[in-house]
Amino acid sequence: GGRPRRVCGGRATRVTVLRLREYRSIEWTMSAEAAQAVADAAGSALQVTQTFEAGRWQITSGCHVGTVVAGDLRILVTPKVKAANLFHMLEAGGDPVPVQAGIFEYERTGDLLPAFATFFAAVLDRAMTRGLPRQYRELDERLIALRGRVDVKAQIKLGGLPIPVACRFDEHTADTKVNRIAKGALLILLRLPGVSVATRQTLARLVSRFDEVSAVAPGDLATETSFSRLDEHFRPVDRLARLILAGSSITNRAGLDGASTFMVNMNTVFESFLEASLRRSLQGRLAVTGQRTTRLDEDGAVGIKPDLTFLRGRRTVYVGDAKYKLIDSGLGLSSDYYQLLAYTTALDLAEGVLVYCQDAEAPVPPKVVTVRHAGKRLHSWALTLAGGPADLDREIDDLAAWVVTRTDRSVDRRLLASA
Repeated sequence: GGRPRRVCGGRATRVTVLRLREYRSIEWTMSAEAAQAVADAAGSALQVTQTFEAGRWQITSGCHVGTVVAGDLRILVTPKVKAANLFHMLEAGGDPVPVQAGIFEYERTGDLLPAFATFFAAVLDRAMTRGLPRQYRELDERLIALRGRVDVKAQIKLGGLPIPVACRFDEHTADTKVNRIAKGALLILLRLPGVSVATRQTLARLVSRFDEVSAVAPGDLATETSFSRLDEHFRPVDRLARLILAGSSITNRAGLDGASTFMVNMNTVFESFLEASLRRSLQGRLAVTGQRTTRLDEDGAVGIKPDLTFLRGRRTVYVGDAKYKLIDSGLGLSSDYYQLLAYTTALDLAEGVLVYCQDAEAPVPPKVVTVRHAGKRLHSWALTLAGGPADLDREIDDLAAWVVTRTDRSVDRRLLASA
């Protein structure tokens, strides 16, 4: 990798840049202390193992892409998809934002952090043209004057004192979950090294508009955000902000000095993109939900969450799962098929589909696998991502049209079983 210089404590030090693709390995000579620093900074996003050669270490990437900085080592992990397609997937069906300069810079450097920061700033800036989302929240406070209505039970507990007044009222507040998550992502990006000066200025300007919003709480990230027509324009912001908070959480939890991590889980990106794109393509024909909880067993003790559930009205008519990687044989993992089999069985469906992000270097998976003694048909559909964003959208439209044909046939399961 290249060796840019940085100033640390008033003196210039050399930073070594290592580049590797996702699901690939690279070997590097470093001390055991340096290797441990990389492992600590990356967490589970990278595997750092010693080779048989003394002082030689192997760094292996998985489904996470992004930037890991540990001491004077900066590791850049790039995805197998083109930069334009990556940012198209990050938009996940939202309106495109002009980030061509950021994409060009990312293609040149392979450093996702500054490009992602610029992208998030652009998406949030666009959403903010409609203002911060607000919602009414019921509050209980003791005030010196009446506001709203008197909380009679709480007032009685005051022993007959006229002041303070136990009030219950609705406040139109911007301190909502989606805003707290967005603010948390802004503060993270402002702290991470490598963000450009121009983007940092934009982020600082945006943070100033979140003054009345409190810090993100752990419970905010534990559940999905519910949107209404009043705050639907913040859905892309929420999705990206969650990626930022998750991608930088390794270093935050470890409290490491001189280290920073920004890694994005491409499995999550692909699942979110597929759900949003199919929902757009199938609008008016089928409803699409993601991570919809259903029960596997009769007692409801075991829950399952398919990535893609297709509904006609209230009836589930098809099921799918998003898989970002094929193994070298061109097959999915055995666990992929087991998982889809569980979904089709629990939902009483004759078939389902595994949707893969096809690596150009891997063979195409078989179109369908029929399960012995059960007759379940487990289809595979490969999105090649070989072209640009427009080509990717056409691939999604083809997949959507195919799902419709399969659901039309599933009206009569006996016809489907004999197909």
